[in-house]
Amino acid sequence: MPFSASSSKESGALEGLTVLSAADRSRFLSAVEAGGQRGWGYYLPYLLTLNRPGKSAVLVESTGNGLTLFRWGTKGGKPRLDLCFPSLPLSTVGVERALERANDFNGDRSARILRLDDRDVEALGELERLRIRPRKRQFVFDPATYEDLAGRKLRTVRRHVNAVEAMDELTTEPLSDEHIAGCRELLRSWRKHHRAQHGTAGGTGTSRRALDLVEVAPELDLRGQVILRGERVIAYSIGGAIRNGVA
Repeated sequence: MPFSASSSKESGALEGLTVLSAADRSRFLSAVEAGGQRGWGYYLPYLLTLNRPGKSAVLVESTGNGLTLFRWGTKGGKPRLDLCFPSLPLSTVGVERALERANDFNGDRSARILRLDDRDVEALGELERLRIRPRKRQFVFDPATYEDLAGRKLRTVRRHVNAVEAMDELTTEPLSDEHIAGCRELLRSWRKHHRAQHGTAGGTGTSRRALDLVEVAPELDLRGQVILRGERVIAYSIGGAIRNGVA
């Protein structure tokens, strides 16, 4: 659906942009495949959890044979626009044009690119006025590392696994609609505990909205498992494919 703004100037800067939805799955996956991206920020269900009415939205624009995605939100009560990541597939011309569009919306030169794969740093480093700095590195899971849990480095993992295996009445099942209520209850409890221990919600808002997607968008690359003790959900996980060969 088209995205509306509060002023005519903002509306002009947002012209042609639509809110990213599950219906965009095919063209989004094609663009990520063409760009060869691997960061978890390119996972479509994660991006959809950023759509929060009145608070934030991911906006998409078709650009030739690719896509550009923007993040709309507010800062200090003022609406602003940034790039979620560079254009897909990467085009320095497309990035410059998209940054100009975001700057026009913001009324200054503050537009940012929020996420950037390492592989794209060299190409974008050539652009004037663009400063690139590392923020955090993502965890890349390698199944071979955990195949037999051997070695000193994984002794804590072994201890936890052994403790879980010693528990009675544990079963693992694919996540389905019948488990959602139990997952939400577990999430509320975990959120309360995390806030008491660390003073933050620990990303539970994203997890909650991902559970909503399991119910309303079954066509997405979103799969899960639950661990039950008796009939009670004591753990769950959700994930899926970013593109072929990367999840």
